[in-house]
Amino acid sequence: MIRLLHLCLLIMLLMLPDMVIAQQLFSEGIIEYAVVIDPPANQEGITQYSGTYVITIKGRQVKKELKLENGFSTVMLFNYKDSSGYSLRKIGDRSLAIQLDIGQINERRKKYEGLVLKENNGKKEIAGIQALPGTVTYPNGTSTDIYYSKDWYLNDAVFDRFPGAKFMPLVFKSINEDGLGTSFSIIKIAPQPVADAEFRIPAHYKMMSSAEYQKLTAK
Repeated sequence: MIRLLHLCLLIMLLMLPDMVIAQQLFSEGIIEYAVVIDPPANQEGITQYSGTYVITIKGRQVKKELKLENGFSTVMLFNYKDSSGYSLRKIGDRSLAIQLDIGQINERRKKYEGLVLKENNGKKEIAGIQALPGTVTYPNGTSTDIYYSKDWYLNDAVFDRFPGAKFMPLVFKSINEDGLGTSFSIIKIAPQPVADAEFRIPAHYKMMSSAEYQKLTAK
């Protein structure tokens, strides 16, 4: 009986590394998606736009960069270690780093907490990654179909719509309250070292509060 117990413990210990390695927090590296932005159905004359959405992560530091084929680009920098966030924008010849309200962002995320993932049958390869189909349902009853990976999961600072999720979203669609829809499809997942400089505001950018920016754009 003792020998049998020791054998069972040995088997469990041998299995443990595989269980740990099977799913990891994506704590440092780059994730890139192809994006397609669809205007609300009631807005005629507004065309569809496509581009890329690149997320750079290092612990609680996150950089999000959207680039569209029409030349539009925007960058957001978040440092959840000191609860700071900035949107880098250019207005005319001015380069501005506009302060974001992290508290407001965190509050917006709360309505997505408690999501439930239903695992659907099947799988397919997307960008060389094994993608599993599923349906995410939120506490308010809304749901969305996705493809996801069980190999990685992200901290809550990356996607507001997947708080606490123990998976990596690969293909999904996000629809804003105004009806604007953005479709995401994974291009690559690259765990790799990232320099702290990636998350610094460039020296030539002028720091500006959200209130100052609103006054500027209201003119």
